[in-house]
Amino acid sequence: MAPSYQDKSNLDEIIFSRVRAVVLNLVNTKERIDKEGIKGDSGDNLKRLLSQTIEIVEQQIESVLDEIGEIKREDVKIRRSSRIHRVLEEFLYLLDLVQSGTQQIQTELGYLVRTALKELQHSDIKILIIPGSSLSTTNLSIGLENLFEFFTDVRSFIQSDFPFYWIIYAPPSFTRAPLNWPLIGHEIGHMLERQKWNLVKDYYPYPIVSSPVRLPYSTRDTKSYYAQEFQADFVALTYFGPIFARRLLAIYYTRELVISPTHPSWTERFGAIAQKLEETGFVTEASDLKAVSVEESSLISRDRIEHLSEIIVKTAEILGQANCDYNPNDIEEKKAASRLERLALYTKDMRTLLNVADKVLRKKKASISGTNAESRKRDLESDFDYILRDSIRLSYVKQFVQPAMDLDRNSTSS
Repeated sequence: MAPSYQDKSNLDEIIFSRVRAVVLNLVNTKERIDKEGIKGDSGDNLKRLLSQTIEIVEQQIESVLDEIGEIKREDVKIRRSSRIHRVLEEFLYLLDLVQSGTQQIQTELGYLVRTALKELQHSDIKILIIPGSSLSTTNLSIGLENLFEFFTDVRSFIQSDFPFYWIIYAPPSFTRAPLNWPLIGHEIGHMLERQKWNLVKDYYPYPIVSSPVRLPYSTRDTKSYYAQEFQADFVALTYFGPIFARRLLAIYYTRELVISPTHPSWTERFGAIAQKLEETGFVTEASDLKAVSVEESSLISRDRIEHLSEIIVKTAEILGQANCDYNPNDIEEKKAASRLERLALYTKDMRTLLNVADKVLRKKKASISGTNAESRKRDLESDFDYILRDSIRLSYVKQFVQPAMDLDRNSTSS
């Protein structure tokens, strides 16, 4: 039971001092962010937006405290102040996570995502990649808007000036293994649906999420969640090709990623992906997925999502218009394989690089036997990680940086 204070002014002073202490921490954090910045290609813009948010919190906090001071009932006063304190603490935690977390992410992973968004014709999408316990995506702007429910000025600023800004959470083991990076295509699919397409929403409204563990789900909500997951798999597979399916199968066996009730079962997902693989000629990969015996069951089966086929057809049409389907080129694949066999760089196409690297690495590991075989395999994997990161970085430079430098030189010379 909360203590009872006869002197209400003393209670207010205790509450106000604690809240102001958190605000002071926010101001100090703002100064650090302004000085150190936020790593990533959208970091400067996000730094400015978060700094402005902190400034508005600082400006509005006294009016919020005045409202708490006018509350007569002690229990209501304490509950409201507790909520305000938690809001500020959650915001402070988020700022620290963003500022420090971006420093831990491989720069090349950001290059891969940025290249994918460009080729999908949505390079305007703003992203931030930070460490997390599982691979997932959340909308920072919507999250902040919901967080600051008692801060009207902050909410107004976010609604009017804080655009869609996506946070991709990536497990450390994921970020350190470039061959797993095509799995991020699934998260890209979610971003495209939520910010650009709204194809699922036309048939199944997006659920209003009050809690990440809210159960049970309604049938309509389940259909919306599942349709978005099948669509995201389709986007990743269409763009990255069979490497997405192979790596998804690998993390299924190791259980590196845990799927929540908002996701269809592995059986359902593998079935949908295998169907797409067969249609595009990747029969071996389709057979590998169909051979998996899994016991998990979905809340509902795929065939109960009446409009799923329509959603996938419309998604395929949009991707086709962007001309971004992964179409393997025999000549380029042989060239990539030849270079990777010699642990040399291949920088023409990131998707060809990753698809071929997966095959070459498995082949080279299978040829290693005898003394210290496992140690030599680990060394080979490490070498491949370095080669892939370097190849992705140089490919990005050739695609994004070099044309800009050439344009600048031409402008100067003219």
